[in-house]
Amino acid sequence: MKSTRLVSAILVVSILTGCQFRVNRSIHIPDGETVRRGPTAINGSIHVGSNCRISGNCRAVNGSIHVGSDSKVRSLQSVNGGIRLDSAVDVYGNVESVNGNVETGPDTRIKGHTKSVNGRIHMQKTEVEGNLSTYNGHITLADESRIRGDIIIKENRGRSRRNSPLLIEIADRSVVEGNIIVRNEDIRVQVILTGGGKVLGRVRNAEIIQR
Repeated sequence: MKSTRLVSAILVVSILTGCQFRVNRSIHIPDGETVRRGPTAINGSIHVGSNCRISGNCRAVNGSIHVGSDSKVRSLQSVNGGIRLDSAVDVYGNVESVNGNVETGPDTRIKGHTKSVNGRIHMQKTEVEGNLSTYNGHITLADESRIRGDIIIKENRGRSRRNSPLLIEIADRSVVEGNIIVRNEDIRVQVILTGGGKVLGRVRNAEIIQR
């Protein structure tokens, strides 16, 4: 239901804003390009080259989003596909994936929130000014990543079938400045601190493991 609503919203916004729109085709933006209106792909992926400037939001349904090094983009949204950011990418909005992983390279900065419903989040030397949230995916912060907001494990409307714990690994001097909040009482969450990783706020409803 949530995916259907998001797809409908993407279609309406795309039509109203007149953004670059493709159905059953991927969108490729060459290196060094400046695009004022964000691309939308239905049943296709979005590939943004290096040193690009994208003023509008990038949206993909049934496709992935890849952003090359040193590019500057607005919000990124994917329904059934992962989101991968290379090094030194600046995101001035949110990064959101429903059924896909979120992976970021070194020196990436995200001004908004980052969310994955069912995918894994892996960040390498990345700074997020907002919150980091998931329902079912593991989270890894590596190489001095920094989350200035909270990490939130959101509550599913249905009962979770997960048998193993959901893992939040904070490694290599990475820091969570806010709290870690687990709202889903049906799952067990472990916060693993390794290599000088820290949580400056409080950890609620999760087990802390120091290695």
